[in-house]
Amino acid sequence: MSSRYVCRTVVLVAALATSVPVWARILRSSGLIPSPLTLHNALRLALARSPALAQARAEIEAGQSEEKYRSQLPDPVLTLGAQNLPADTLALNQSGMSMLGIGLSQKFPPPGKLGLIHRQLERDTAVLRYRMQNLKAGVVRAVRRAWLALYYDDHALHILHENQALYRRIEQVALSRYRAGRGQAADVLKARLAAEDLIDQEDAWRSKRRQAQSRLAQLLDLPSFDGITVAQTFPRLPAIPPLQTLLTNLSHHPVVVAQDNVIRAAQFDVAAARRDFYPSYEISAGYAHRATPGVRAPNLVSVGVSLSLPLFPGERQDARLHRREAQTQAARDQRDDLLLSLRRQAQSRYAEYDALTRRVQLLQQRLVPDARETVTVSLSAYRAGALSLTEVLHAQRAVLNQTLRLWALKADLASVIADLDYLATSTEGHFHAY
Repeated sequence: MSSRYVCRTVVLVAALATSVPVWARILRSSGLIPSPLTLHNALRLALARSPALAQARAEIEAGQSEEKYRSQLPDPVLTLGAQNLPADTLALNQSGMSMLGIGLSQKFPPPGKLGLIHRQLERDTAVLRYRMQNLKAGVVRAVRRAWLALYYDDHALHILHENQALYRRIEQVALSRYRAGRGQAADVLKARLAAEDLIDQEDAWRSKRRQAQSRLAQLLDLPSFDGITVAQTFPRLPAIPPLQTLLTNLSHHPVVVAQDNVIRAAQFDVAAARRDFYPSYEISAGYAHRATPGVRAPNLVSVGVSLSLPLFPGERQDARLHRREAQTQAARDQRDDLLLSLRRQAQSRYAEYDALTRRVQLLQQRLVPDARETVTVSLSAYRAGALSLTEVLHAQRAVLNQTLRLWALKADLASVIADLDYLATSTEGHFHAY
């Protein structure tokens, strides 16, 4: 029994290590996720399980199928018939004009139109591919932000828990001074109330953490967020290029390249519409056999060409062409607006990135260490009777606020980095999936 269990475990571990889709299917069927969940694994799970990405892949397959059948000639038409039968008997042997016939016809669009339609459909499928790439980048950004929010909530709860212990220590100092006759009972109560206030703050933060868990579970396509815990090691985030490089490369962003292909498809559609000013045609051929026995008459062969006559282009072809040209111009305008919007986002988020980086450095290198040093000095002064407990509690509250502020700024900075990495996504470079 034990050997069989070991074998099954080895097979499962090998499947998880070698195949992400197998791993994702097992996790989906079991409802389990790795614990603690690293950002790397969260991104892998989201990309493997995203319903939106599955829908995008299905749309690409549908577009590829449409490429095949819409760029082909229509099916030929086979005609079978009997001709010149007597109306009273419908017999084949009464009239020398009675015949049995077979025919074949094939319709052809104006020359060059099928090739233009094929190239248009190729661009349409390319649009779907680039939009899926943009969707992947969006999923990565959303998962990064949700994971980092949960990571920050965990650290905030840890900080609040640590500060409860510090307030309890201050309470013990106040109690010792009170018992020695050098302090007041009100000081003990103040320290106790300050610690209990942190308990209430911790409960509120746990509610906030549950909301972050719910957002992450939704992105991972999990039915429940119970049991989601994130790793406590801060992940390595992608490097952000210089602003000018970022702005220059925005023209290669998947959403912009997708719009470029929308424009190209519209141009092919315009060219195909211009082909409608030329006739389409149909070639047909037929063979007729004399059905009357004893009648010496030749069998008949027929061939023919039928042409459409676009004699009134103002009624049809002109209107269709103008509509497609207007759609092409609208696609160009949409690309300009899209690129302008991305440039504004990049400039705005880069300014936030610079500002947050400076603020994090200030808090991390100066304000938080200075606040902690102030607490140490204040507590020593309080023990010596040179400082009131209110000032000690104020100093300790400053440390707590500054530390929470530091982690909040770190989380904001990581979210801005996630946004900038999304904006830095390029069809010509490496995709920062994880």
